[in-house]
Amino acid sequence: MSPRRQLSIGVAIALLVGVATTAGAATPGGTALARGKPVIGTPVTAPAQPLAGKRFTVSFKVTRSDTGAPLTVGKMICVPSVAGQMIRHAESFAGGTARLAFVVPTNAAGKLLKVKVTIRAAGQSATAVNTFKVMSAAMPSLSIGDVSAAEGSTGTTTLSFPVTLSGAATKTVSVGYATADGTAEAPSDYAAASGTLTFKSGEKAKTIPIGVVADAIMEQAETFSVTLSTPVNAVIAKAAATGTITNDDTAVPVTPGAYKGATQEGNYVFFTVSSNRTITGFRVNDLPCQCDPYGSLTGGEDFPDAAFTIRADGSFFARASWNGSNVRGDLEWTHWDVTVTGLFNTATSATGTILINYEVNYQGTHFRCSSREVRWSATLQS
Repeated sequence: MSPRRQLSIGVAIALLVGVATTAGAATPGGTALARGKPVIGTPVTAPAQPLAGKRFTVSFKVTRSDTGAPLTVGKMICVPSVAGQMIRHAESFAGGTARLAFVVPTNAAGKLLKVKVTIRAAGQSATAVNTFKVMSAAMPSLSIGDVSAAEGSTGTTTLSFPVTLSGAATKTVSVGYATADGTAEAPSDYAAASGTLTFKSGEKAKTIPIGVVADAIMEQAETFSVTLSTPVNAVIAKAAATGTITNDDTAVPVTPGAYKGATQEGNYVFFTVSSNRTITGFRVNDLPCQCDPYGSLTGGEDFPDAAFTIRADGSFFARASWNGSNVRGDLEWTHWDVTVTGLFNTATSATGTILINYEVNYQGTHFRCSSREVRWSATLQS
C-alpha cells in the first residue's frame, strides 16, 4: 500500500471518530442523557439521626449511569413523611447534589421518618426511598455538687447539695436521690435522706437539704455522699457528691507526753499522748479477773496498736476484742474484750475506767471471767 493510500485511510478513521465524539457531546437534555439514567447515591444526613423537633438535612450525590459523572440537570421531587403525613420542606438540586431540609415533627420520637426522592432527566428517572428512626431530642443533663459546712455546737446545720440541669427543662424533669455513710454515719452525724427532686419547665437549679447533727467533740472532718438515680426526661452527668462536715469545736488542753498511774486495786496504768491528741500504748499491769467457779485469773492487757482520739471535751473511749486459741500452761484462752474510758480533768491528769472480760478452757470446762469495771488515774511524768 502506498503512503498516500495509508494517509487517506487514517484521515477517514479520524473523521469518523470526530463525528462520533461530536454526536455524544449533545447539549443537556439531548441524546447523550437519553443513553444513561440518574443514579441516586447513599444519603448523607445532618445530624446523623433525626431528632424530634429539630432541623434535619438529607443530601444525595446524583450521577449518570453511563459515565459516572455528576448529573447536573434534571428535576427533583421529594416526599418526606412520618406515619403517612407529609412534612413541609425545602429542596434543591444543583452541581450533582440533591438536598432537602425540614424540621422533624415534635411528636415523631420513636417513629420512622420516610424520605422519598425522585430525579428525572431527559426522559429517564430514578427513585430512592430511605427510612430513619426519629430519636428524642437531646435531653438536658443533671449534675450534683460537693458541699461542706461546720457541724455547729447545738441543734442541726443544713448542708444544701446543688443539683443543676445543663439547660432549662422543656418538660418536667425528676431524679431520685439517697444518702450513704462515709466516715460520717447516720443518725449520729447527719440525718439520712432519700426522695425525688422535681424540676418544672424552665427551671435549671434545685438543692437537696441534708441535716447535720451538732456536737462538742473535737474530731477530724467527716464525709458522707448523696447519689442521684432514675432520671426522667434527663440524663445524669455527675451522679454523686460528697458532703464534708468540718470540726468547729475548741478542745480542752491536753499536754503531750508519757503518762503513768494506777488502778483502784494498785496495779499500774501506762499510756502516751501525742501532739495531735491521740493516746497510744495503753497498758494495764496485772488486772485480776473473777472466773466462777474456777476462781480468779491475773493478767495484764494492753492496746499496743490502738490509737484513742481525745475529744474536744477531754474524754476518750476505746473497745477491742480478740477470738482464737492461745494456750498458756493448763489454760486455753479463746476470747477477750477490753473497754477503756477516760477523761482529762486537767491538762496533765486523767481518770477513767477499764473492764476486761475473758473466756478460757480449763480441763475440759469453759469459763467466763470478768474484772468488773475498775477505776484508774494517771498523770504526766516529768
